[in-house]
Amino acid sequence: MLSKFAAVLLVVGSVLCLQNSLAFGLDLPVWSVERFVDSKADWEKLVDFPMRLEGRVSSQSKTSLRLSKCPIPFTLAKEDLARGLAGAKSADIEGRLRKDRDTGKLYFQVESLKPLPSDAEVLREKQNQVLPNQPEAWIELGDWARERGKFYEDKSLLDAAIEAYTKGLQTSLRLMPASDDAGVLVLAKRAEELGLPKRTVMEFVHDACWRYWLKVRDAQNAESVAIQDVLNLIETRLPGFDVPLAEVPAALARAYQGAPLDTYRTAKEEQRLVMHRLLYIDVATRKVMLGRAESGENGDRIAASLKRLVPEQTKLIEDSLKEFDAYRISVAHTRTRDEILALIQEFEKRNELNVVEGLRKQWLNHRMAGWKGDGVPGLLRMAAEYRALGMPQFDVALILMDAYALDSTQVEIATRLNELGYTLKEGHWLPGSRDEPMPALDPGLIGNPDAIKVGMSSTELRRLMGAPSSRTAVFTAGGARELWTYGQATGTPLLIELERTSLQTKPTVKRAFTAPLPQAKSAVVPVEKDGTKKGKVKR
Repeated sequence: MLSKFAAVLLVVGSVLCLQNSLAFGLDLPVWSVERFVDSKADWEKLVDFPMRLEGRVSSQSKTSLRLSKCPIPFTLAKEDLARGLAGAKSADIEGRLRKDRDTGKLYFQVESLKPLPSDAEVLREKQNQVLPNQPEAWIELGDWARERGKFYEDKSLLDAAIEAYTKGLQTSLRLMPASDDAGVLVLAKRAEELGLPKRTVMEFVHDACWRYWLKVRDAQNAESVAIQDVLNLIETRLPGFDVPLAEVPAALARAYQGAPLDTYRTAKEEQRLVMHRLLYIDVATRKVMLGRAESGENGDRIAASLKRLVPEQTKLIEDSLKEFDAYRISVAHTRTRDEILALIQEFEKRNELNVVEGLRKQWLNHRMAGWKGDGVPGLLRMAAEYRALGMPQFDVALILMDAYALDSTQVEIATRLNELGYTLKEGHWLPGSRDEPMPALDPGLIGNPDAIKVGMSSTELRRLMGAPSSRTAVFTAGGARELWTYGQATGTPLLIELERTSLQTKPTVKRAFTAPLPQAKSAVVPVEKDGTKKGKVKR
């Protein structure tokens, strides 16, 4: 309805228009009934002015008729005027407002009339006249249908208005550049203002969000700020974005990825909420991964952010944690002892023992050269670090033996070896008791190489053959292998190979040779030469 001030202006303008029309013999302007009723307060000013109205006929007789929603009666100047309507639902009426001299009430005297098409017929005609690329023509049609639908309380016209508005906005959307996300948001706002259904409004909102994301996603060097703007739009306009999916519906996700806008328009409401979440997952994941370091050094923070924002990205979370582990392993040699111990403990809890072993070796090997260069103090430090990191006692003992070979006077070296279960016997550090008895052998066999048997202990071998001219120990991950040599190096020496499966067992004879074995590639420790002189331990 018009405001009082607007109605007054309308009446004044209408009076002037009427005067001009009469003066120049022009056709009278047509007033709709709703416009005429809106100016009711000023009807007195229009008395005796010729007027032309159009509206719906609610009833008629030979002498009068009524128009729907119009409070005043219409009196026919001639009885035969009514025949011109012939049952029409709408009429075009010319006449004047009059005032009854006796009662002072107003009425409209009809001087001529003619039938008009019904509103439904007018609507169809207007629809047929709108061209494909005329969005505003649809909006104007919607305004006409809504105005008449409200006045006459006609649901069919109100529905037609919604349809016209929707077509108008959809035509505008179709004519917009694909990158004009801001323009689509304007359409969404206009759809709300026009009172379109929420479902239709959400189509425009989603379209705007998707277009904005597409523009940012495909841009080179997309910045975090731009991606955050997309997230802000999603978070404020798309309900359900923040509801994690217990399981991503694969079929819907594929359809949405292939044709997001069409899939959204035809989807049910609950499916649309899922698609809001799918779009958020896509954008939020891109935002998080934008901060990913190539080295993997922040993989833990990336995984934490993904888990907090998009827990559906289980594979990406797992990969980020793997990258973080790989980075920590690659730089483990730069960590302090406390840091490497904490890292080792973490992998031990995860039962990744192969990683634990690699961390220990990497960290120790990185420092080994420096420790060895410091002589005995460095070797003692090295042994302490090996022990702190849980390396095999066998490796710790070898380092201490290196230190003992350099300086046999330091009590600390012997003390540490004793703590590991080693005793000094005949110039050699051996595991086991210092007072171990020598086995009894047949005196007739002593010195006889044919009496050497596979499985014979090192103690039995020494009792049989005496001290070797040289003895070499080759240490491996599974234990140790010793090579005892009897005879001169320039002749054909007797070589006896012994093996030990652990530090807690004695070496036993594996085989005997009359030709030298190939030199082992692992660390070799000469522990005796000529039966008297101790060699230097090498690693």
